[in-house]
Amino acid sequence: MQGTVNPHDLLWIERGTELKSAAAIPDWVWREWDYTLPVVVRRDRRSDNDIPVGIRGEKRSHRFPLWIKYSAINRVETPEGLFLKSSVFKSSVFKSSVFKSNEKAQLSHIPAIQAFVMLKNQQLKWPLGVIGGCGYTLATGISAININSDLDLLLRTAHQIKREELLGIESVLKTLPCRVDMQIEGPVGAFALNDYLRNQAVLLKTNNGPLISSYPWG
Repeated sequence: MQGTVNPHDLLWIERGTELKSAAAIPDWVWREWDYTLPVVVRRDRRSDNDIPVGIRGEKRSHRFPLWIKYSAINRVETPEGLFLKSSVFKSSVFKSSVFKSNEKAQLSHIPAIQAFVMLKNQQLKWPLGVIGGCGYTLATGISAININSDLDLLLRTAHQIKREELLGIESVLKTLPCRVDMQIEGPVGAFALNDYLRNQAVLLKTNNGPLISSYPWG
């Protein structure tokens, strides 16, 4: 599979794909991950053939950076695609077949899941994506969240969004039952919505590393 993939996209890769790393791959990777699970596209320098990805383990500290070839990709799930899937929820009840009945009941009581459902039911005009633990849970059926988890969201845009519109987004997020961390992915990198609305300069995450910017749009 050849094409463009972006940070936070989930990739399913061919079994036996070479996992390239500058350091030795830790033992937990082979205990907690296998080729039936996705890797996550991360932000780093790229070549024509290799994609920077990360493997997510069971613990928060278990994250490991790797590179894979474009040709190894079998399937791509974008954050926006995960958010839009109508088959994932009906009201606050899971419909996806990857979850067992008891898992659906347990997850429906987690504030981050409740917040996600509330946003879906509002049918917002913004092309939101769901990332982080909630996104991984929806994509795999493996619970990567708990009652204290934030809801991590992504808004990708090719153009600057007016401050008034971002304040409108923030006002909606404040009504949700958990803390929401929204990343804005602009033309040159990503930054936190809250930082942008509160500070004169923000931490801008780019493929060449983080930097401080007073104008993160380009």
